Amino acid sequence: MIRRNLIYLRGAYGPGNFGDDLLMISMLNFLDSFIQKENITVSIENPTFISKSYPNVKTAPINAPVFSKIAILGGGGQFFAFKGKRNRPASTSFFKRLISLFNSGYLMSDLFFGFILRKLYGLGYKAEYYSWFCIGFGPFYSDFTNERLKMVSTNPNNLVFVRDHKSGKVMKKQLGHIPEVFSDISFSSQYWLCDSVFKVKRNYSKNTKKCVGVVIRQWEFENSVVDLVDDVIRFTKENSEYDYIYILLDKRKDIGLIEKYGLENYLIWDINNFSISEFCKILKENVDLIVSSRAHGVLVPTICHIPCISLEIEPKLKAVHDLLPNSTWLISENNFTELKKNIEYILSISNEDLYNLFLKDLNDNISKSNESFVRLRHWIDNILQNEA
Repeated sequence: MIRRNLIYLRGAYGPGNFGDDLLMISMLNFLDSFIQKENITVSIENPTFISKSYPNVKTAPINAPVFSKIAILGGGGQFFAFKGKRNRPASTSFFKRLISLFNSGYLMSDLFFGFILRKLYGLGYKAEYYSWFCIGFGPFYSDFTNERLKMVSTNPNNLVFVRDHKSGKVMKKQLGHIPEVFSDISFSSQYWLCDSVFKVKRNYSKNTKKCVGVVIRQWEFENSVVDLVDDVIRFTKENSEYDYIYILLDKRKDIGLIEKYGLENYLIWDINNFSISEFCKILKENVDLIVSSRAHGVLVPTICHIPCISLEIEPKLKAVHDLLPNSTWLISENNFTELKKNIEYILSISNEDLYNLFLKDLNDNISKSNESFVRLRHWIDNILQNEA
């Protein structure tokens, strides 16, 4: 069986990473406004959420080959290559990998066509038109050349946008293509957030301390920051003048941190237990600011008017801060003296002044993000009209 559809929405969807889930939901809600659901196929590891929330949208296992008219690398997807991994899992036998693929929904035809496509085109899926929609591009820590990616990016019939200027510079250097720069599509919150979230107030009782939400993650890359969670947990124990909620935004990878550190007050993102709006409402009700080492752990709270401090564990955190220079604070991953000063300073800012900082940063990004969706809609409409 060959998987075919009009539009293929591709991304690292399904494992349960909050940022990827938000991007998937945003793109599905956007497409749903003018494309019939049955004409959309989304790549996803666990299709349960799709079958419940978008029952007519088709699914394909991640990396299974799909032939489509239009393929969209969905909103914020990132081409990158870190310096390397630490603690790599033991290699799995070919037979076990094959069984795992079949258990996730792969067919023999997927293996065959996927192999052929990668040999012929360098990509495991095939479309007539491609969009890399507001992607992050890079970082790359070695020579990066890929003729297929260069062909996609330089084809005038394709739509290639990046979400930040650094991505644009890297793409120009690596692929020779100068892309248009918009912003992260998360700023178009109409596709994933209920307006009522903005009216939610922080819950205070008579003896309530200020509460800091701390986004922690299992980090597998550069050795210098692998032990960041140890340092963050130690910081929270040594600064007991605040309450803390530990926030896990990738359940599959991060849940082991609860037992490892004996965490009691925590919040775990689970797409099958919360809507994004419900999750954001809990955050607004319970925290005064957030310290995060995840990009969407900064973007989303800031969009919801919760101040955030970014721990610069990876380049994406710097890119996010560059988008929000007035309403977020950036520190190096182990500068905990600066972290404490920032927490004290942010908690001293009046609500009115914070609101003005949010507006100063958000308005321009919202405008850019909305414009990128307008351009994507126009591109898709032109393709479909010309093919009619």
